[in-house]
Amino acid sequence: MKLNIKDYGAIGDGCTITTKALQQAIDEAAKQAATVVVSPGTYLCGSLFLREGMALEIQKDAVLLGSPCLDDYVIADTRFEGRTCQWPLALLNAQDIEGVHVYGEGILDGNGIPFYTDFWEKRAQAIALDRPFSNRDVMRPRLFFIERCSSVTIEGITLRNSAFWNLHLYDSRDIIVSGITIQAPHEGVRAASSDAIDIDACQHVIIRDCDFSTDDDCVCIKGGKGPDAHVTNKPTEDILVENCRFGFGHGVITFGSEASIVRNVRIRSCVVEGENTLVRYKFRGDTYQHFEHMIFEDITIRNGGWLFDVRPWISRQDELLGEDQMSVVSDLTVRNITATDMQSPGVLGESSDYLKLEGIVLQSITFTSAPDATGSLVRADVHEKQEAPVGVLSYDTSGDIVFRDVLIDGEILRNA
Repeated sequence: MKLNIKDYGAIGDGCTITTKALQQAIDEAAKQAATVVVSPGTYLCGSLFLREGMALEIQKDAVLLGSPCLDDYVIADTRFEGRTCQWPLALLNAQDIEGVHVYGEGILDGNGIPFYTDFWEKRAQAIALDRPFSNRDVMRPRLFFIERCSSVTIEGITLRNSAFWNLHLYDSRDIIVSGITIQAPHEGVRAASSDAIDIDACQHVIIRDCDFSTDDDCVCIKGGKGPDAHVTNKPTEDILVENCRFGFGHGVITFGSEASIVRNVRIRSCVVEGENTLVRYKFRGDTYQHFEHMIFEDITIRNGGWLFDVRPWISRQDELLGEDQMSVVSDLTVRNITATDMQSPGVLGESSDYLKLEGIVLQSITFTSAPDATGSLVRADVHEKQEAPVGVLSYDTSGDIVFRDVLIDGEILRNA
């Protein structure tokens, strides 16, 4: 059975707040084990909550458009950057549901420009006054938040212009994300904190046949931060990303910065086109981090940024919760990679008493620098520069790293 939102009074003019009618259709569909149909039109709304026993179809030429007014979103205790705090819930939310199904050719649009503008203006003011500034200082709603759910399927839809993270998966399992597109602007008014997919303390996640272009990390592996994160959070494990296209971004696959225990992650058969970093780890001094059993394989990169960005990291917008915690990367294989017109091979570890690399294998990699390579990334502003040597992989010689058939600008890279 299908229920059309227009039968419940939803107005698709893009101007009229229609949250109440949309939620009424969702609640009724749950009672009837029905599918809610978002038919063509633009429906302006705030926080919506999916229910158990129903599905959501967003048809072609249909848009769920987020309100630009923060008052239209529910503010509650929720997961935010690895901890629980008061923060806006998303435009679309699923909580404590077994069997989430959202599909179609339509669009979730976060209407993010007003939120981006507010963020950058307040950040600039804080920098000018030499004051602390964190992401928490400017509340911005996510686009789609899934929490404590299982048997989740998301198919076909487009997520764009999210005011904060696009798709946040938290404490959930058995998830398939297939054939979706996620977009956020990296030019003009840039989309601050626009991670495409955040996999946060989740298990058994498959992401396939998707297309990403954002002004932050594309697929981000998370799982808590702080000295006790490895005790209080479930591990993030058994993750597969395959047959995806990645455009502009800060990291194709990024581990952290809020991540503690991560196991069994495989990325294969993907294409990267545009400035991005293939393998990115953000190590935090305030969090014990252990990442193990990870494979990147059969990947083509064109006009890209770096291959590796594996090193300690902290953002001006982040908060520190401690220090001197150990980070370990164990059993990482990167193989069958062709990268052309690149900025830099990047950075693979830095010598530190608090960082250990073990069982790292780089195999069958061909890397070619762009003719005009500078080693810098255009995504970084003057306050957070990102630079690495051109044509040289900077790596931790004390780490357990093995090179096999690795060619950088025609030169074979050998173990030191």
